[in-house]
Amino acid sequence: NMVIQKPQGFSRLDRFDPESRPAKLDRQGIHVHSKDGVSHNLPESVTPARLIRTVGLHPDPGKLKSQTACSRQKKVARTARGIHDPEPQTNPWGVKFSRLFDMSNDSSLFRTKAQLSEMGGNPDGPDFIVGKIRYVPLYEAKMVHHYDHRFATYEENGKETRDVMNSEKTDSEFWVRPRYWIPENEVNRAIERTVGRILAEKCGWLLGWRDISNATNERTVIAGVIPRVGSGDTFLLIFSNRLPKEICGLLANLSTISFDYAARQKVGGTHLKYFTMKQFPVFSPEAYSEEEKEFLAMRVLELVYTAHDLEPFARDLGYDGKPFSWDPDRRAILRAEIDAFFAKKYGLTREELLFVLDPAEVCGEDYPTVTFPGLKTNEMRKFGEYRTKRLILEAWNRLFGKG
Repeated sequence: NMVIQKPQGFSRLDRFDPESRPAKLDRQGIHVHSKDGVSHNLPESVTPARLIRTVGLHPDPGKLKSQTACSRQKKVARTARGIHDPEPQTNPWGVKFSRLFDMSNDSSLFRTKAQLSEMGGNPDGPDFIVGKIRYVPLYEAKMVHHYDHRFATYEENGKETRDVMNSEKTDSEFWVRPRYWIPENEVNRAIERTVGRILAEKCGWLLGWRDISNATNERTVIAGVIPRVGSGDTFLLIFSNRLPKEICGLLANLSTISFDYAARQKVGGTHLKYFTMKQFPVFSPEAYSEEEKEFLAMRVLELVYTAHDLEPFARDLGYDGKPFSWDPDRRAILRAEIDAFFAKKYGLTREELLFVLDPAEVCGEDYPTVTFPGLKTNEMRKFGEYRTKRLILEAWNRLFGKG
């Protein structure tokens, strides 16, 4: 009485040896459906032979995760506990999560460029001065990307956004245009409410992540550093009492392919809230040697500090030079080295890293899933190759050899 929708051209079970050892599945188990549409879950660990004897049918390949994929997920998850360690309940990063402003409830504080001009405001860099009040930009999630606080900007009309061009990013004096500005003293009060006056006075920049996400996007977790400005409720903030050099390790960790691979197993909707972020496998500050902290901080500094409005970030790391030039090719290499570093730290082998990047290259072209389909498709279109895969594997070879 049991039937199952079988996708055209492929069924993983067609290749299984009925007497093989149990396939290790995720906690959702294997999903099958009866004629009346009722969903049935089989145990977490089941041999293909038992499955066939039980229902006489093939499971839905889209729901059946391979033993290889599950072992990689578990390996990454076991290596690092998380920002908040649930067992025991600890907070190794000393973090507090916060959103500074609600786009609806706090909208009375926001001002558009037209409104500020009518109030007699004068531009001062990215800010506006109205009498004795300084208005600073209100950042939204869409304006931020990995190591890039100038990813997108609003058009002059304040309604549509566009991606910032590389030619614009080469200008260290270029800043993005927000839709709204907000009084600086309101930003100060919001930060102080979260972390207290003493720590708030030290916050010259902010670390956060996009709340809007999806496992089908090019990347799932997008974290970044922004200046000390306002931020809306789609860009959630992380305040930590750790040293800036250590926080560079946290940002790097959140921005890696290996971390993203684990994260997209848990993100089921379009939002990435505090509760979900706490579950992701993040290394504690104590997991890094001084040499590793330096390795990461040097690269994160160069990737983040590309404009003068993030000068406080550079000064906190002891760097008093000019912003680093925006060089897309060099930036890709630096990010690849960070990705290779964390893949190794998560305990992956080179072959396992290759599986994370491109399962089909390890398991064959008929493997049913692609880990980062958006990323691979976009890079094939733009570069004629899956560039991220090549650069990360080359970085692995340089750092750890080909073994």
